[in-house]
Amino acid sequence: MNLHESIVQILGNFEADIEIISCFLTSRLKRINKSSLLWHWMKKMTILVIFNKLEEKQGSQYLSDSQFYNKIVSRAFRSCELHYMNYYANNFIHWIIQFNMIVLGIEDGDYLFHQLQKHCRQALSDSSLWMNMKNYIKCIQGSVQHDNQIIEEYNRINLSYGVPLRIHSKKQLISPNKSDEDIIVGEFQWLVKVQCKNVAPFSNLIESAQTKTVLKRLNELIQLHGFKHNAAKIESLIELRSRMIG
Repeated sequence: MNLHESIVQILGNFEADIEIISCFLTSRLKRINKSSLLWHWMKKMTILVIFNKLEEKQGSQYLSDSQFYNKIVSRAFRSCELHYMNYYANNFIHWIIQFNMIVLGIEDGDYLFHQLQKHCRQALSDSSLWMNMKNYIKCIQGSVQHDNQIIEEYNRINLSYGVPLRIHSKKQLISPNKSDEDIIVGEFQWLVKVQCKNVAPFSNLIESAQTKTVLKRLNELIQLHGFKHNAAKIESLIELRSRMIG
C-alpha cells in the first residue's frame, strides 16, 4: 500500500484514485470490503481531495455540492449494505460525521443524515448502523470523546503530504438543521409505528437522550401507539437512562 500511495502522490492523481478505491470498497469480497488499509487510505484521500478544499470554498455549501463527497458517503453506506454489521465502513462513516461537526464545524445539507436514516430503517437489526445514529446525535450535542485525536490525525496526514493546513482546536457546529431531540423523538416514533422487534435501535436512541423531558416523550410514544414488542424492556431502559441523568 505504501508503494501505491507513493505513486499516487508523485502523479498527483488523488481524484482518480478515490474513484477507484471507493468502488473497491463496495466489493462483495470481504478481504477487500473489510480491508483496514484501504479504508485508511480512503481517509487520507478524503482529507486531501475534499476536506482541505473547504478552506478555499464556502464550507457546507461546497460540501453539499461536492460530487466526491456524496459519492464516498453513498459508497460507504453501500458497503454496509453488502456486509452486515460492517465495522470498517461504519467506522469510516463515524469519522466523517466527527470530521464535519467537530473538526470543521460544518454540516452537509443533511446528505449524510438522510443516508444514515434510510439505511438504519432498512436494517433494523444492524446495531453498527444504529450505533452511528447515536454517534451522529452525540456530535450534534457536542458530547464527543477523542476529538483531539481526530484533529491530530488531520494535521499528521497533511504534514506527511507536505500540506501546510493545520487545525489547532475543534470548532462549533454552525446551526444544525435538526436538533438532537428532534432526531431522537422522530426516529423513536417511527420505530414504534412500524412495531420494530429489535431492541438495539431503541437503546441507541435512549442512550442519546440528555434530558428527562425527552425520555418522558419516548415513554408517551410507546403508550400512544400501542407498542407491543419488548415494550417492558424498552420502558426499563428509559427508566435506567432517566436515573443516570439524575
